[in-house]
Amino acid sequence: MADVRSRAARVTRKARRRISLIGACVLGAVVFGWLGWLMSDASRGAGESLARPDPPLGRAFGAVSEDLARFAYDVPFRVRGRVPANEVCVVYFDEMFDRAVHAQLVRRLKAEGARAIFFDVVFDTPASDPGSDEEFAAAIKDHGKVFLGAALEFVVNESGAETNRVVAPNATLRRVAAGWGHLAFRPVDPDYGVRRMFHGHGRIPSATWRMAVALGAPLEDDEVSREGERWLQYPVAPGEMANLSMSRVLDPAGTPAGFFKDRVVFVGGRSTVGRVHAGKDTFAGPFTQTTRNIFFTGVEIHALNFVCLMRGDWLVRVPRGVELWLALCFGVLAGGLLPLLRPSRALLASLAAAVLVLLFAEWRLVGKREWFAWTIPVLVQLPLVLGWAVAARFYLGERHRKQLRTAFSRYTSPKMADRIADEDISLEPGGDEVEATVMFTDLEGFTTLSETLEPRALSEVLIDYFELTTAYVLDNDGFIPKYIGDAVLAVWNTPIAQPNHPQLAARAALKLREAARITVKLGDREITLRTRVGLHLGRVLAGNLGSRKRMDFTVIGDTVNTAARLEGMNKFFGTDLLLSGALRERLGDTVVTRWLGTFLMKGKTTGLDLHELIGEGAAPEWVAEFEAAVRAFSSGDPAGAKRGFDRVLATRGEDKASRLYLARIEAGDARWPVPMDEK
Repeated sequence: MADVRSRAARVTRKARRRISLIGACVLGAVVFGWLGWLMSDASRGAGESLARPDPPLGRAFGAVSEDLARFAYDVPFRVRGRVPANEVCVVYFDEMFDRAVHAQLVRRLKAEGARAIFFDVVFDTPASDPGSDEEFAAAIKDHGKVFLGAALEFVVNESGAETNRVVAPNATLRRVAAGWGHLAFRPVDPDYGVRRMFHGHGRIPSATWRMAVALGAPLEDDEVSREGERWLQYPVAPGEMANLSMSRVLDPAGTPAGFFKDRVVFVGGRSTVGRVHAGKDTFAGPFTQTTRNIFFTGVEIHALNFVCLMRGDWLVRVPRGVELWLALCFGVLAGGLLPLLRPSRALLASLAAAVLVLLFAEWRLVGKREWFAWTIPVLVQLPLVLGWAVAARFYLGERHRKQLRTAFSRYTSPKMADRIADEDISLEPGGDEVEATVMFTDLEGFTTLSETLEPRALSEVLIDYFELTTAYVLDNDGFIPKYIGDAVLAVWNTPIAQPNHPQLAARAALKLREAARITVKLGDREITLRTRVGLHLGRVLAGNLGSRKRMDFTVIGDTVNTAARLEGMNKFFGTDLLLSGALRERLGDTVVTRWLGTFLMKGKTTGLDLHELIGEGAAPEWVAEFEAAVRAFSSGDPAGAKRGFDRVLATRGEDKASRLYLARIEAGDARWPVPMDEK
């Protein structure tokens, strides 16, 4: 029945804590799921159309969310190995050369076997020298695979509407080129990075799209095909693509033989400082933060666009609805489950969840060429949910610990109260059956003293006595459930486990014998009160045996009754510390004891071995003499027992236990176990 009540109490306690935790879980699921949804929605502005409407409520997280999305896009390129783009190369000019020089470059590249030439230059106006235009046009026509660029200018008219104007190559060059298209990058991110590919506007494609189609890429040159979302793959960092200056290319000895063979050559300008400044054709990319802030040139971005199109290797972003639902579900699951775990386990679970998200992101990136803002669940939702979970558990746990600490502070030392507070101890009525070492102490002669002293003086004696006994019990990690008159009930190994509880109890008993003596003046005489102790080890029922309104943590059972009776038996043996055989076996060689014999207490059917706790160190010689005499008595040799007890008296002096046996021998009472009629 006690076990049933104990289990019921634990179930009730856990149910109440679960209800509190469920409230924290529900709140966390709602808040962090909603947060993930809003931030994921807001993050879609990163690299998307400038005309995208603000997400409802999510714009409050816009800047941070977009930065997180860009970071999620960039990081995989930084940690993955480079993939050389050997099919392209870049030729830089540091000033706008005359078109006759460009014609010379085209002829040089044709002679070297260049597959195609791309000019990142808008030749919109006729040259100052008409002959150079004709020469340049002739070279373009002769090569057959030269592609030119056009500018796309956006302006806002007086009514606020955005209009655009195409600045195309001049008619002379446009007629002979293999194709032409937009050179613009749209959109350009706030960090001046180009991440999403731009394939043209209206009926006019981008120049890279047109060239890729012409050179056999698996693409269609129509508006519908170009509308698909594509994000750049960055196989190389800035400057890692093969590149030369124009002057070196025009030098017959400037390049190794076959350098341009079957390559697509991109021709354009280069910033003199390699960083973003007004008017400079440079752009950020995934490696910008890891390459000392070095940026890609515009012509490199065009070359990368072309490489992606030719390889059919670009990224797409996970559809908006899918990404939002992923963030929502992740927030709901994390916010709803992490508060159920202890902080250490919640941390491990968070790390495991982060790893799973990263593995999922890598799988989508490598296997599906899809990316999403994994940084929102990993860097925002998980840390916040973990903080919430730890805070919720700390609050609920601290409240429970405070209740335990308050409840048990009157029973034990502050150190033990703190230890108990860290355990899952039930405050519900009921108890658990545990093994414990139980101690009963009593003041010898207190009954006589109480008849003599005034109540106030008697209370002062008791206070002094309890101060001493309590200190030694608590110093040895004991637990004091009750004071009963002048008696103290102490226990070890409950409410928390103490593997060395027999040794702790024995040490406390020895300290009590050494110091817990009180001298009381009665008129002209002094009375010394000594402490008697009984110790027993066995099973007890320990728990709150009071009520929900008034806690009374105590221990009950035969073990407690036996310890109390052992304390009382000290007066028959003239001893201070008596302990049972069950406890003596567990003490081992840590203490010195004297076996007093096996005694049958009143109301019992089996005998109980009794031992006197003497101390620590070496045993006195008379102990062996006494125990030998007891063995002679138990084996039916009263004469040998008498000789032994006489030797103990001669060696030690007065010994009440020896006198007890001698009196029984003289009376002819050799019963074993020795009956004890007192309670």
